[in-house]
Amino acid sequence: MKFPFATHGRKEIASLAENPRSSSLTIQEMDASRERGRLKEELCSALESTGGHLNDEGNAIISLLHKLNPYPDITTCGKELYTGFFEGVIASFKGTGKKGEGQKEVGASGTIVTLGRAAFNSFKPQGLEIRLNQTYNHVGHGSGDAYSVIIVFSVEDNSTSSLSPLEGLLINKARFSISNPEKMEVVFLSSTLAPRYPETDTDRWFKVFKIHNPDMDEAGAVTLTLPPIKGWLDYLYLDEDIRIAKGNRGGISVVRRLDKPVVAG
Repeated sequence: MKFPFATHGRKEIASLAENPRSSSLTIQEMDASRERGRLKEELCSALESTGGHLNDEGNAIISLLHKLNPYPDITTCGKELYTGFFEGVIASFKGTGKKGEGQKEVGASGTIVTLGRAAFNSFKPQGLEIRLNQTYNHVGHGSGDAYSVIIVFSVEDNSTSSLSPLEGLLINKARFSISNPEKMEVVFLSSTLAPRYPETDTDRWFKVFKIHNPDMDEAGAVTLTLPPIKGWLDYLYLDEDIRIAKGNRGGISVVRRLDKPVVAG
């Protein structure tokens, strides 16, 4: 797995060089930008060496980036920085949903969790083990306060084990608001379970999920309204390339910006 997000420092330095202001301020800004770029590259390396797990080295680098955050106040930085399409690099949290693993650290791609743990216990079978393949976050897409987390997952369909793993989507939709300079509050309102490839996988999908979720439509999708589930993100670092935040349960997420969505949501 590659983590290519350490480009901002070089772009920022080039911009400053083309538009110098006072020499002392420009030098300070360029020094800070170089240091941010260096730290981001080190974070890339640290994550690659652990397969995406956040260890002590990674946490230390994030602490240094937090001190050099170029946009410490998200109420004044401009919404184009905190909105957009993002791809999860890591998203650590505790608990897999399996018995005895309530405090297990989870976050790297390929982690096994239960369907219930990934979707607020909305869909059945809640104890079904799924593999987290990728996570995406859309902020401000469709309407100004729209927020969604899209999880691409796979499940081994034992009845057709000779085929490739069955892939699905969990789309958890919410509304967000900015409550203070470092915090984004989120309220989740609905969750959708759907096959990733309905044109080819609907029959296999129904065998695994339809009996447990009878309200599924013909394409295999089902959406449930959630009681408002509140959470928040404390922003640790934000620039034009990446966002590092700490969630209300203490997990750290690192996401990189995308030009366009990879999956709908």
